[in-house]
Amino acid sequence: MFPVEPSHMDSPLLVLANARILTMDPARSTAGRLTVRGDFIAALDGTVPEGALVVDCRGGILLPGFVDPHVHLLAAAAAARSVDCSPRAVRSIREIQERIAATAAGSAGWVRAVGYDESALKEGRHPTRWDLDAAVPNRPVRLLHRSGHAAVLNSRALALAGIDIATEEPPGGVIDRRLDDGEPTGPLMDMDAVIDRVVPPLPRAELVAGMRAVGDVLLAAGVSAVQDLTHTNDAARIDLLERAWIEAGLTPRLLPPATRPNVAGDGPVKLMLGEAGGLSRAQTDALAAAVDTAHAAARQVAVHAITAEAVGAALDAIDAAARRTPRRDHRHRIEHAAVCPPPLAERAAALGVVVVSNPVFLWESGARYLRTVASDDLPHLYAAGDLADTGLTVAAASDTPVARPDPAIGAHAATTRRAATGERLPGNGMVPEPALALVTRHAAFAAFAERDHGVLAPGRRADLVLLDRLPGGETPPAVWWTILSGRLVFAGESAPHFPTSAPGPRPG
Repeated sequence: MFPVEPSHMDSPLLVLANARILTMDPARSTAGRLTVRGDFIAALDGTVPEGALVVDCRGGILLPGFVDPHVHLLAAAAAARSVDCSPRAVRSIREIQERIAATAAGSAGWVRAVGYDESALKEGRHPTRWDLDAAVPNRPVRLLHRSGHAAVLNSRALALAGIDIATEEPPGGVIDRRLDDGEPTGPLMDMDAVIDRVVPPLPRAELVAGMRAVGDVLLAAGVSAVQDLTHTNDAARIDLLERAWIEAGLTPRLLPPATRPNVAGDGPVKLMLGEAGGLSRAQTDALAAAVDTAHAAARQVAVHAITAEAVGAALDAIDAAARRTPRRDHRHRIEHAAVCPPPLAERAAALGVVVVSNPVFLWESGARYLRTVASDDLPHLYAAGDLADTGLTVAAASDTPVARPDPAIGAHAATTRRAATGERLPGNGMVPEPALALVTRHAAFAAFAERDHGVLAPGRRADLVLLDRLPGGETPPAVWWTILSGRLVFAGESAPHFPTSAPGPRPG
């Protein structure tokens, strides 16, 4: 796979032919050819215009550019500049120690590491402060869990964060402790606010380099637009994100990001539910108040809810707000809804709620789910097809850096319910075309971006992705081309030839 430096050509017309074109437009679902004039789609089918350059798509699947409506870009950029301790890179705590020690030897300040998964480690447990101390004794270390909801600090980092045997857990947070004396062992759950106070931000050059790396991954995955759903976004953080995006020279389009409550913005209000140990009355009351305030202010809400209990609480809050202040097409969202049985899905559909699911998690973590998730819940786990069958609008997202932002793999997992290991999770898969709608039309709809993204039609911007095959079967589809505003910005190793004289209008 390789990024492409686009060039311009004399003719402004480009015809993509010999493709199976899935427009994702209910008014016209397929086409045989697509004509691009400048930045935009000029026609579907019809005659080939005189002077047009005809490009052979070699039987590939041509779709609207993918939309990922739930990402964490600053975190993903930071992860790209951190020590990779994911299951792809390490298989034991010893290997984690070796990798962070090697990094510490050539740098100063905090050691940042990301992506560990205790279930994939030989020891089958979380690393501890003492494991990290053995590798890096005199500098602070932060090792993030692949979920983004836990971190392990070494002793130096715990001291800087002011966490010791007498420290009380903050609301919703958990400090792992030794049973015999209560001493913190290093792992912290849902305590970002505490940790972020002491971990310095990445230097600007590092952040921009990380953002550029994230952009390369997005283009290689066919992603033409993303929406940041970080719950701590305030005006300063959004400004940092947008400036870093521009400095990195990225071409995927940045949709209006989510904000914290009481922060102005055009994106949704992101609301979190800390679900460890179940929900308290105080949590559900606070959620109801926050949803009511945002709804009354004509803002969309996006509620992080994993369990059926949390999904039900989110629906209760949305229902109450909608009854108090009726509003058409509020399009409130529930993010993740990992377990959402049919009665809850039917209720969500009746309320006009959109669920942004994560079927890509089945691919990346399916083997672990089979070992750790209750058998009664497995058929409902990220079951996008069953949710859609109730009439609910379902989109799919990566939650990167929790998972790699690869919508084709997400659609494949929604279709097959298979993990990367080959194991199949129980439950019903989807038909390929509806699975692709999760990452195109429905993803754009979830972000209020359907006017510009998600379907192929004359007059729309020519943001396109060409896959080698439909999702399903043994292996996920590969991205052959990513085209933004009629410009080829990525080509895969086995992609059809795309003429160097193809048009190259400015993505914007």
